[in-house]
Amino acid sequence: MTQITQLIHRAAEGDRVAFDAAFGAIQLELRGLAARRLAADSRATLSPTMLVNETWLKLAGSVVQAEDRVHFFRIAAAAMKQIWIDRQRSRAAELERIRLYVDGMPEIGGEPVAPQDWTELVDWDAAMRTLERDDPELAELVALRVFSGLDLDEVAALQGVSLRTVQRQWRTARAFLLNV
Repeated sequence: MTQITQLIHRAAEGDRVAFDAAFGAIQLELRGLAARRLAADSRATLSPTMLVNETWLKLAGSVVQAEDRVHFFRIAAAAMKQIWIDRQRSRAAELERIRLYVDGMPEIGGEPVAPQDWTELVDWDAAMRTLERDDPELAELVALRVFSGLDLDEVAALQGVSLRTVQRQWRTARAFLLNV
């Protein structure tokens, strides 16, 4: 059993020091994933460091029941996804409040923000919840790919399956999301 797996098992038993050490062991990887994910969002209000720190805060408040490094990583990636979605929803709600009080379109950094920007986010979240209910494995793939920023090779390595399998699952997940 690797050192990180031992830390994860101790963290699952409620050992906060072990949790901190396990999170620290994957923190740089998570920060890299967050940087890639946030780089795709030109209006991001979070920095990669902030996203990883908020992930730690979210997970540190509970006992993380992870079996190994991969499972711990998946839990952290799911928390990052939820933080990002919550931040986008909060931003959308604030933009809606601005729109109600100001003539014209709300702006961020001098650029108008169209209503579809926040409507699409809500639609995306609803589609993801449907996918999670119907096919959790595909939902995890989408979360790792879209929210964590992993490419298909990285997802295959993380899940311990072939690239071809992940490519086939990715096509299926995309088709599902386009038809929801």
